Amino acid sequence: MVVLQILIWTLLVISAHGESIKGEENDSGEECKGMIKLISSAGHVKEYKEDQEHMHVKASKVVLKGCECYRLYERKENRGRSYFVNKIGEHNIPLKKVGSLAKVPCSR
Repeated sequence: MVVLQILIWTLLVISAHGESIKGEENDSGEECKGMIKLISSAGHVKEYKEDQEHMHVKASKVVLKGCECYRLYERKENRGRSYFVNKIGEHNIPLKKVGSLAKVPCSR
């Protein structure tokens, strides 16, 4: 009987917190998406949610929000030196410019 109660309790907890199995979700029930903001030294902000193969942004900082990871490249078409952004929050970018960016798989 005790084993059955533990099993039922476990199933209730899993169903109540199913997003931890399925993936992080936002308030509307959709899977969490990421966004990246590039910030120039002058304070100009550009937001991106998708891959960009041709861009020219002189950014000094990047802010990551959401559940995805990005790799910033110094040259167009995902070439040249790169910087991996995998932690939510603000980061200083060690690149001279951002020529392209791509969503990449991450372990979080």
